[in-house]
Amino acid sequence: MSKFTDRLQNITRVSGPGIGFRKSALGSKEPPILVVADVTQAGSKKVKDITGSGIDAAIIKSADVTVDSFKNLVTAIGDIPLGLVLESSTRSKISAFVDAGCDFIVFDVGTKVEAVDMKVT
Repeated sequence: MSKFTDRLQNITRVSGPGIGFRKSALGSKEPPILVVADVTQAGSKKVKDITGSGIDAAIIKSADVTVDSFKNLVTAIGDIPLGLVLESSTRSKISAFVDAGCDFIVFDVGTKVEAVDMKVT
């Protein structure tokens, strides 16, 4: 399972109500949000600098990155999930990014189904 999916599941998990007469502290919290940063304009050095900023994930546009530079970003960003904003691509190119460490893909509703209709293990 992807690191991003794990984070999504963590914020949507709901604890049961507290036992007793007091109101549960968990029930009064607002659900947290995930902060996703667009690092398209950042290089590996800048990405490494923002890893301690509290972001939950990062995305980069597919048209602005090669598979090799994506691998460098994955290394620089560490445990933070890195996704790809799919602008126009082929199934083989997407597969190469997944093999390079892409954790999730964001695609436009106009994206051809053939490009995203793939099973990734």
